[in-house]
Amino acid sequence: MRILLKIRRIINPPYSSRDLLIVLGVLVILVSIPLTVNLSFQRPSFAPRASSAPTFDSVSSTTGASNYILSWPHTVGTGAERLLVVGVSSRLANRVVSSIKYTSLPLTKISSTSGDDFDAHAELWYLVNPPSGTHNIIIQFSGSSVFAVVGATSWSGVNQAAPLGDFKFINGGSDTPSVNLASALGEVVVDVVTSDHGRALTVGAGQTQQWNISFGSTISGGGSSKPGGPSTTIFWSLATADEWAIGAVSLKPAPTPPLPPCSNECSPSGARQCTDGTHYKTCGSGYDSDSCFEWSLATSCPYGKTCSGGVCSTSGGGGTSGGGGLGGSGGTLDSLQLEISVPYLVGSLKAKVEVGGVSKEVEVTGGNRSYTLDLKGVNLSLNKEYNLVVTSGRTLVRKVTFTPTSSSTNLKVGDLILGDVNQDNTNSEKDASFLISSVTNQTNVGDLNADGIANSFDWAVLLTNFGKTGD
Repeated sequence: MRILLKIRRIINPPYSSRDLLIVLGVLVILVSIPLTVNLSFQRPSFAPRASSAPTFDSVSSTTGASNYILSWPHTVGTGAERLLVVGVSSRLANRVVSSIKYTSLPLTKISSTSGDDFDAHAELWYLVNPPSGTHNIIIQFSGSSVFAVVGATSWSGVNQAAPLGDFKFINGGSDTPSVNLASALGEVVVDVVTSDHGRALTVGAGQTQQWNISFGSTISGGGSSKPGGPSTTIFWSLATADEWAIGAVSLKPAPTPPLPPCSNECSPSGARQCTDGTHYKTCGSGYDSDSCFEWSLATSCPYGKTCSGGVCSTSGGGGTSGGGGLGGSGGTLDSLQLEISVPYLVGSLKAKVEVGGVSKEVEVTGGNRSYTLDLKGVNLSLNKEYNLVVTSGRTLVRKVTFTPTSSSTNLKVGDLILGDVNQDNTNSEKDASFLISSVTNQTNVGDLNADGIANSFDWAVLLTNFGKTGD
């Protein structure tokens, strides 16, 4: 109730707290109504840009009964923000890896694990920004006669400052080696698995096998990768239950560069601005490299017309002559060229145009557009003042007064005003008060503009009024 009283003091409507509570209830209901009105001004509305997941580059593997050293070639591509990961599966874990190098560059150990009797051992190592090209991976063991299966994968698009996320290493004795770790969307989980006695390995569902080798009846080793998630499980299957060891690590993607600042921005799309007396520029409907609306190059007005207020015309005032005096209808208005702007509209809508007791329907789209109204046979006299009203569901409203002097007249209507519920050509506290009255008296819940339909325009009206006066 304290929050409700605070909102009431901010908006200060001439209604009770009960009426205001009804309005807030409607707001909750309307959250589920899809918006069809784009309320962004300068920078287009984008969802947060997610970083791209690390990209697989290449894989290599080999086996050996090591006499202290095991070496094999691996090729790293030219992609940016590279990472090399080496997995080691070995038997006789008391003779573990002392060091790993790629060419002359040392790798860093992530972690390792061994079975209870040291017959299954697994390790993972990594190197940030390995050089491109083909170079040898050289593993130095702490002792001789080590049976080993080794593999390496290289990646691009990996965070160079903090390449590793969560990692887990466990061991056991069964036919289903598995490990679970916390990862995230946009990350990639890589693993290494070891099985004693060369038991055949089968990679788990959803994983991409990178290598899978049995070294006789002594040891088996494999490696795979899998897209990350909030909780990621890596698992393999053994042909026969035996001792195993498994480890996995999540690779973090390189951060996405932020959008550059807007330059030469404009809004809304389709808006025009005079650059001098005979030229204008238009706010672009697309985006450039900085993801902002941009002004076009200057465009010349048609011959004989001048630019004022972003509009090319042959005379001032509300109406401009289209050509050729009174035209061929003996002093009546035959055609009205309307320039209507709906800056935030996505898609199209039906609008009603009323002038001189005549009602016409036009379909309008977003931005600044021209629409032709055929008035032949209506007998609207020239040189007489008329009121023209454009409405759409009592939500988008505009009223203008003009005096046609030619059978074909151009009229700049301007912006249809979002949220002008009481239709007075302005958005003010009066619209908010009118809105509250409408809500408290209506029978169709959510129909804020009292047009008989609860739709996304009602949501837009609420945002326009209370977003300005009650935020």
